[in-house]
Amino acid sequence: MVRKIIVALFVVVLLSSLVVAQSSASSIRVKTLPGHTVYLSIVDPTDDSYNYRILKGISDEYGDTFFEYATNKSSERTFSLRVKVKKASTQVFPEVGVGELYEDTYNIGEDIYLEAFNEGDEIILTPELDDVLEEVIEDVVNNTDTINSTNEMVNNTNGTLEGVLIEDSDGSLLAGYSVSELVRGPAIYGGVGAIVLLGIIALFIFGRRRKSRVVSNKAVSSGLASNKKSESNDGDLSKAETKLKAVQAEIQRLKGQDKVSEVRKRIAAEEEELRRLRSGKI
Repeated sequence: MVRKIIVALFVVVLLSSLVVAQSSASSIRVKTLPGHTVYLSIVDPTDDSYNYRILKGISDEYGDTFFEYATNKSSERTFSLRVKVKKASTQVFPEVGVGELYEDTYNIGEDIYLEAFNEGDEIILTPELDDVLEEVIEDVVNNTDTINSTNEMVNNTNGTLEGVLIEDSDGSLLAGYSVSELVRGPAIYGGVGAIVLLGIIALFIFGRRRKSRVVSNKAVSSGLASNKKSESNDGDLSKAETKLKAVQAEIQRLKGQDKVSEVRKRIAAEEEELRRLRSGKI
């Protein structure tokens, strides 16, 4: 039983080591002139004099040479690349030296594309591989033409504006100055003018506010006067009403006195008549 367990553990360890030992690979494409021998050196990035490996291939009709680099060593999974191209026994790229060392540092598993051309060499685009590259080149050319056209238009516009004549409010003409000079010249005066303008606006706003306050104060004073006048009128009216009531009471009193007097007169007349009748009987 113990032996079976040991064997099972050994198998697990062995399989684990095999999985760890499995390496990924980098596909490397070097484009140069057709029919040339390409030497690709996998270089230690910390010491370019040490090569992990040197690969060799022949470029096809489009100048492409395809390499694949794989390693089980963790220390060689980061690398640099050096390329040398020969035609028969003659080195053509670079023309002298041990090869062209590319500045980039690569990691295992990357897809890498390199070009190995001298100045004046013609690049042959590979169908289905360089279509995107061709579109990029066309875009770059078109953008360059557009930029050149834009710069030319700007230069022409600046040249036209150099001789512009600007008439001021007095009717005088400012000639022979570029727009930039005309802008820089009055910049200080423009700043002073802006400050003066802001001051005028501030005074105008302050004046409006002060006028509003005066009108408001007048309205308040007028309201107070009206209130006082109204209160005075109310007092006079109350006094008049009191007087009127007193007069009416007096009239009523006098009317009462007149009636009493009339009654007394009638009583006196009746008494007189009664006395007269009494005296006649006697």
